[in-house]
Amino acid sequence: MFRFLIGFAVTLSILAQTPTGVIQGVVADSSSAVVPNARIVVANVSTNEARETTTDATGRYVIPYLLPGTYTITAEASGFRVVRSENVKLDVGQNRSINFSLEIAAVTQEVRVEAAPPPVDLNNATVSQIMENKRILDLPLNGRSAFSLANLAPGVNPTGGGATPHISGSQTSTSEVQIDGTTTVTAGVIGGMNRRVYEPQVDAVEEFSVQVNGLTAEFGRFAGGVINAVTKSGTNAIHGSAYDFLRNSKLDANNFFANRAGRPRGPFKRNQWGGVVGGPVFLPKLYNGRDRTFFFFGFEGTNARSQSVYTGTVPIAPWRSGDFSDLRTAGGAPITIFDPLTGRPDPANPARFIRDPFTGNRVPQNRLDPVAVNAMKYYPAPNAAAANPYTNANNYVVSGATPSDSYRTDTRLDHNWTSKWRMFARVSVAWSKSTPLNAFNNDATPTDGSGPNESRARSATLDHVFTFSPT
Repeated sequence: MFRFLIGFAVTLSILAQTPTGVIQGVVADSSSAVVPNARIVVANVSTNEARETTTDATGRYVIPYLLPGTYTITAEASGFRVVRSENVKLDVGQNRSINFSLEIAAVTQEVRVEAAPPPVDLNNATVSQIMENKRILDLPLNGRSAFSLANLAPGVNPTGGGATPHISGSQTSTSEVQIDGTTTVTAGVIGGMNRRVYEPQVDAVEEFSVQVNGLTAEFGRFAGGVINAVTKSGTNAIHGSAYDFLRNSKLDANNFFANRAGRPRGPFKRNQWGGVVGGPVFLPKLYNGRDRTFFFFGFEGTNARSQSVYTGTVPIAPWRSGDFSDLRTAGGAPITIFDPLTGRPDPANPARFIRDPFTGNRVPQNRLDPVAVNAMKYYPAPNAAAANPYTNANNYVVSGATPSDSYRTDTRLDHNWTSKWRMFARVSVAWSKSTPLNAFNNDATPTDGSGPNESRARSATLDHVFTFSPT
């Protein structure tokens, strides 16, 4: 068995991890004697991809590196009835046992068995919970974050700022998040914490597991748990969906406290829209990818428009020209401006220095710094009554729109070269731009008006599996 996996995500290279599962078991006859050299075929119901092996001398078979999905498993041996186990659900990272008991038959016969989900995974000591696709799509998600469902698993506590969650009492940001076996966290380079750098759109996630403790060796470098997500792949049938989630202040009631104070409802608009489509690759008269080549593509956009209010203090007209004759403390006491060029030792106490005040508390025009004079041009005039008439604090109030736009795409291509050779590649890209309120309407605006903020994130996985022999 040879397997090659390459993964990278924005900021670092990683060791290979597996987004797949394993199906294994034992084939025996009705007397519990093992059946060697029995032929085992595992076929994916959605894509018809088939993997084949034979049982060893002890009647055991193992087929690793299977993508999560629903499978049909067939066991056959000479002189026995063919047994088929259908609807075998394999989750991400699962090691599932499917045993067969063959009955002797005079002629070739087939027995079909409906597989039941195992009550307990006896092949793996890891404690985990699976968030399957139906739950991901059906449960309400504020902000449309599939990974927020991880907080429903026992032992998981959320953290803010995009950091990975606390799992089983671990410290902040010591857990791992993977997409198709590729890490999607930064290694403590942002504020000393691991943070997610990419998250696929909800409709592109097939399922994910939350491993809370008892991690296997491949995850030994993490002190917390592991969230392991698998993206959707195309199938032999074309499937797709489209959606639009709209929030608009015109459909909302006013805040209770704002309503009681007589303030109107603040404007807010948020539109989250997108869609996904997947199926076989088909080029008319050139290529038919059914049972062989599949694609999946998803796109999502989020456009938000809200109102932001800035309150600050700007210089009044006399201050701009150096006139501080009315400069006072919050309590109304005068504040004296001293001339720094008149500093000298105090004759009464040479250890101290004294200065002379400016006449009338006014700085002469020829003493004003030209840089400061030019900087005054960037400050707008007061437009509101000051909160304190002595200090002129908070004498400038302005409101305006703060647009925010973000987009993300998930593209995946699966190809089955032969029954022994398959691969898939996924590329995900996200980009966003938000524009805070430009309070001064120029390049010198403070605080909320720091200018447009742009970001971009990328994540990719290449998974390649080749089986040299069935054993």
